[in-house]
Amino acid sequence: MGLAFISCSKSMDFEGAIENNIKQEYEVAFVNKYGQPAANQQWGFDVYGVDQSQASASRRAPDKVGDPGKYNFSCRIIGEDLTVSENSDFDFNDIVFDVVVDGKKNTQLILQAAGGVYPIYIKHGNDSYEIHDQFGVATNQMVNTGKGSIEKDPVTIQTNWNIPNESSVHEIQIYVEKNGVKTELQAKQGEPAAKICVPITFEWCDERQSIEKVYKGFSEWVKDKDYIWF
Repeated sequence: MGLAFISCSKSMDFEGAIENNIKQEYEVAFVNKYGQPAANQQWGFDVYGVDQSQASASRRAPDKVGDPGKYNFSCRIIGEDLTVSENSDFDFNDIVFDVVVDGKKNTQLILQAAGGVYPIYIKHGNDSYEIHDQFGVATNQMVNTGKGSIEKDPVTIQTNWNIPNESSVHEIQIYVEKNGVKTELQAKQGEPAAKICVPITFEWCDERQSIEKVYKGFSEWVKDKDYIWF
């Protein structure tokens, strides 16, 4: 029993070291490209998701979102799968999905795009959804991100998640899996973000389009949370 415990402990330590290394490399690349985030930067999770009038709009298929009048709030999450370096693009399209909550606190996920080629999961409580699997494609197939991807209709997932307000959207977790190790995409206040909360009308970048080139104010917003960047 003792040997088994030690072996398990060593395995967990090894996976933890890999996870920390992936995060650190991402954070260094992010800061090198955009500078140190503002200390009060909360990556949109404190701002968006409150405009009901936006809920009927979607970049790819507006009719898939539904009647905005019945929603409490809605927002769009865009994410990077941590596979970046100083010289690569930050397109924030490796995972794109909408969160829509109705008046009864029922939560819908509307999967919009998968620009990454690693398994990437949306998780809350005991529920977990791998985005490529939900689109019905192989993990190495990009979806709805322009050149090199295929076009698919958005996929709606009805959940029983309790997301009572827009600030609680932060509790929805995203994990990317590399070499058997799952690493969370985080958006901690004042630290480099791998996921960002935006209005549901936000148009995500196509593949290989760096977000700061499509949205010229992005770099300024990183350092000033009140800067209007789109």
